[in-house]
This record gives sequence, structure tokens and C-alpha cells, in this order.
Amino acid sequence: MKRQVGAHRVIAALIAVALTAGSIPAIAEESAAETTAVETVESAEVPEATDEVILDEAAPEAPEIDETAPLGVAVDEQTEPAPVEEDAAEEQATPEPASEFEGMTLEEAAEAGLVDGLGLTFDEEPPLGYTNGHTRDQAVSWANSQVGKALDYDGAYGAQCVDLVYYYYTYLGQAAPGGNANQFGNGGRYTPSGWYYASSPQPGDIAVWTGGQYGHVGIVVQVSGSRMLIVEQNYAGKMYGTSNWHNIDAQKYIRPDFASPTVTVNFSPWENGNYTFVSERNAAIGQQIDVSGGTATDSGMVLYDNNRNKLAQASNGSFYYRIYFNINQELGYTLTPGTTYQYRFWAVVNGTKYWSGYQTFRMGGTSTVSIANATVSLSGYSFACTGSAITPSVTVRRNGTTLTRGTDYTVSYRNNVNVGTATVIITGKGNYTGSTSATFQIVKAAPALVPVYRMYNTKTSEHLWTKSKAEYDACGSGNYRDWRAEGVAWYAPSMKAPASYAASTQGDYVYVWRLYDKGRTGDHIYLTYGSEMQAYLRNGWVVDKGAGFWSIRDGATITGRTVVPVYRQYNGGLKRGKSHYTPSKGEYDANVSRNGWTGEGIKFYVVK
Repeated sequence: MKRQVGAHRVIAALIAVALTAGSIPAIAEESAAETTAVETVESAEVPEATDEVILDEAAPEAPEIDETAPLGVAVDEQTEPAPVEEDAAEEQATPEPASEFEGMTLEEAAEAGLVDGLGLTFDEEPPLGYTNGHTRDQAVSWANSQVGKALDYDGAYGAQCVDLVYYYYTYLGQAAPGGNANQFGNGGRYTPSGWYYASSPQPGDIAVWTGGQYGHVGIVVQVSGSRMLIVEQNYAGKMYGTSNWHNIDAQKYIRPDFASPTVTVNFSPWENGNYTFVSERNAAIGQQIDVSGGTATDSGMVLYDNNRNKLAQASNGSFYYRIYFNINQELGYTLTPGTTYQYRFWAVVNGTKYWSGYQTFRMGGTSTVSIANATVSLSGYSFACTGSAITPSVTVRRNGTTLTRGTDYTVSYRNNVNVGTATVIITGKGNYTGSTSATFQIVKAAPALVPVYRMYNTKTSEHLWTKSKAEYDACGSGNYRDWRAEGVAWYAPSMKAPASYAASTQGDYVYVWRLYDKGRTGDHIYLTYGSEMQAYLRNGWVVDKGAGFWSIRDGATITGRTVVPVYRQYNGGLKRGKSHYTPSKGEYDANVSRNGWTGEGIKFYVVK
């Protein structure tokens, strides 16, 4: 059944300053924050939306007011006007008398005692724009504090709906606009600078019903679904402030330009036997997060070891002012008995993440956890052989926690002197049992390298290669006057020449001998020891002592350097320089394409 309510009327008591309404876009309706799933907090029950407020053009006679009662005090329950019966007939509106102070200024009206300013003075007009520094929450608190008070701003017709709202304007630092309730939708002085009309309500808004002869206004203090809680006067025959639920059916909502509140976020431990605990194998940690001055949208927790290395984290995806997290289940982390952990909670308020301080908890019991599944990291995994024990440093972590050598484990090494695979053995100690291991390689130390120079004879077109810096520097003078220096051809290991042909191969290194056709052509050739070299020796060629160099075995490597092949070409039509050597594939291909040269392929390997 629809409840009929008499329309409210009021004669403007003030000559208000006309304000030009700003063109301000509507602000999107804020979504209601979710409530906590940890501990249910019941809000005031919202009545069923069964009654619809209908505003008609008729208004009740203003009830007789006890003029001896001080302004703003609660009305005695015994003198409270009887509530309007649902079947009551429509009340007739009383004709509006002429204003006693029509044409007066605010100052004149105050001096004449016709305006009760609730402590206001009129030395100057109230400031325009904004809300006198008040926040939305402060405004809602002020509105709720008027419940039970009879506010009569203009001293006429008792505590009308507009009287409460006039005082609301002055509380927010604005001039009371005057006029009937249905005029509040007209903009101008009703929407001071920064204020605007919104399409849906928020707490702190002024709800405006423009229907009927006079309309109705009230202050929104809460919104829930399709209903809104309004603090209002002269509603249902009650000529004082009451708090009532309405459908969201007002024609307009005036939204003041509230000051931004100062955000405060306080974190404190929260324990509840139904939710939080610490045992030997798991823990559920709780926190209470108190937020004021902003809207919280998310919260969560981060778990650390006792050195504050992050181990795991989780979030709610929404805000709960009391929350807890089960570490094993929700953070996915296995806790260790007898271990101390640290943690922090956080909350997102107005888009900014706020953090608690570090807090700690210690697991019960004594850890006897196996170290077998720990992660072992070494300071290196390949070391040159030195002839002494090699002991790389070790880092051991389990479930993200770095263990302490000597307290949680001991270290031993095996096969860590000679070339080959060495092993590091980690054995649990204290709260850790079992063992695990890691390996590293010991490789033959790379020898120092020396340059091998290339020389060219301008008369015979012969090339020579030598690691002798003295021979190379002699180019252009004395016996070497026809020779020209051509720079470093490649690099060779700095090792002593072998004492015999049998020692031509030593591990990864193969010696290259320089042979000389003494007494005949004077030509040179470079060979590793084998059948070809033996044939040259039988044919009268001799070893040019000290002029050879070491090469690299095919497939071997030198740490940090590039191993390349050396190609040989042969030209039988030449008297000297019949054999030419180069590590350049381009040079080799170019020579082979020339008349008289034949490619003989790779003969040995060197370092570039």
C-alpha cells in the first residue's frame, strides 16, 4: 500500500546570493566496498522497499511549536506529533503568508531578530565554493547528529525539511539558498561553486524530490542497493530530524565538493581461535586493518624468512578489515618447524598500497627437515687445475630460506685436485638431516700464448712464420734485408719445444716443426711429426731448430680464445715458397684460384 505524505512548504527567510552553476561532469557512482568474510559484521537492517514516498501538493498545517524550547535540542517524546496513518486523508496546505522580512538583506533580517542564524554572524557573506574544509564523512556525521533535533532556520512554520538543509549549507560554508524544496533542482544558488547534480546518490548528497507543490529535501547518509537512508525533517508528520529509508527515487542529488580526507591506515595483530594458529607444520596469521579517510579495495600478506628474503605472498582481491592467511594452503609455502619467520600485511586505499611494519612468528617444535631437496649453488662450475685442492664457496637454500654453514650443514669435497669432475657434499646439521651434493669441473690450465709472426721475401716471394721476435725484428736489415714484416699471423701456446719427436704431442697441444732445404733450394715447410715429415727428413731436409711452434689438437679448446684451422697451399712451379700457410679461408680460396696453386686443406690449428 502506498503511503501518502503531505508536501513540505517553506517561505524563504534569507536573501541568498545568486550563484552561477558550474558545468561539471557527473562523477561515476562509487561501488560499495565488500565486507569481510573472516568475521561478519552486521549493518543496520535495511527495511523492505514496500512503501513508496509520494509527494503531493497538499501540506500539513505547521504544528504548534513550544517557543520556550531551545533550538536544536531533542523533542520530548511526549510532545512528538502523531505519525501519519497509512489511510489518513490528504492534508490541506495552509496558504502562504507574506514574508515579514521581504526585501531585507541578510544583515537587516538578523538585526530584526527574524533569522535565527544558529550562531552565524553576517559581518560578511559566507565563503563560496567547496565545503568549508569538511570531508564527506564529517558531513554525514553532522547529518546523523541532527536526528532528534528540531531545526527552524527561518523561525517560520516550524522545523521544515528545508530548515535542516539550510543549516547543512551553512555547515559546509555556503549561504543558505532559501526557497521551497522543489526549487533545489533549479541550479544557481542551490549549486555553489564546485557543487553539481549527480544522477545517483552518495552519502553526503542532498536528495531533492521536486514533486508536489513544495517538494521535499533530505541528506543522504547511507546507500544500500536500491535504498538510501535519509536524515530529514517534517517527514511522516515528525517536525524534527529523523532517519528513514527511502527508495532511490529522488529527481536530483546535489553533490557538494567535499574536501579530500586524510587517509590513515592502521595495522594490528588479530587473533581468533577459529581462524588463526601457529603449529609445528603450519600457521594462519591474522591482521586487523583500520582505514579512515579513503576507500580500501584490496589487502594481502607477504611472508619472509628471518633475513627478510621474500618467500611467498597472497592477496584477497578485495578488502576485508579483518583477514587471515593459511600459509601452507593460501600462500603455497611449507613452513619449517622451529623456524622464525617475518611477515607484512598491506592494503590498497584510494589506489595507494599501504604497508604494515615487519612482524614475526616462530614455528613450534624442532626442525628435523631433510636437506636432500635443498638447492645448492657454487661460486663457479669450471676451474683450471692448479695442483692444489679447489674449494668453491657454497650457498644452500631450502624453500627460499638461505641456510647457515656450520649451523645447518657442513661441507666436504671429493676429487677436487686433479683434472676431472669434483664433488661438493652438503651434510645436514642441527635441524637438518640427510645430505645432497653438487659437482664442478677441473680443467687443464690454459698456457700463456705467444704471437707467431709472418715474414715475406720480396725477391723470392717466400713466406716465413716464426715465434722468434728477434728473427722477426731483423726484417729489412743484414741477412734479412729482403724480408718484410707482415705482423702477427696467429698465437701459439708458450711452451718449450719438445726434446724429441716422440714428445711432439702433449695433451691438447701438437708441435709444428719448421724444416729447411739446406744446401739446395733454401725453401721452408711447416709440418707436424708424422709420415710426411719423415719423408722430408729422408730427402735431406733438416729441422730449423727453435723456429717451430705449438698448435692446438683438433677439437681442443682454449678458455676465452678462438681456435682456428691453418690451411696449406702448394705451388710446385716455384723454387722457394712452394708451401704457403694461412688461417684465413678467404686468402686460401683466393690463392687456390690462381694458376699454379693447389689447396692441401687444414694442416694444424692455432689460436686467434
